[in-house]
Amino acid sequence: MNVFRRPEIYLMIDRLQKLTAGNSQALLFCWTLVHMAVALHH
Repeated sequence: MNVFRRPEIYLMIDRLQKLTAGNSQALLFCWTLVHMAVALHH
């Protein structure tokens, strides 16, 4: 899974966590999108 070696992925996740702070529902949704995007690249 070389996708997670990319720094922009971590930056994006960091931004998502700041945006969705205190909103676990939105964070869960964002993580689902991230996993779907990763799955599509394989």
